Amino acid sequence: MFKSGFVLATDQQFEAAIHNKTLVFVKMDGEILEEGGRIESYSDDAVHINGAKFMRFSCMIMVL
Repeated sequence: MFKSGFVLATDQQFEAAIHNKTLVFVKMDGEILEEGGRIESYSDDAVHINGAKFMRFSCMIMVL
């Protein structure tokens, strides 16, 4: 559904990524924090990937 490098930002995009089991990675300030995984859950503030919590306002969640 999403192309590689697409930045997920909306609740609908996170829902679609969960439903489609899309592989994502996480960047913050140009540094990769998570090299690849699937979104387990999300809230207004955070996204959970591979058991780790990433803040939505400070990280970019991108399609692998």
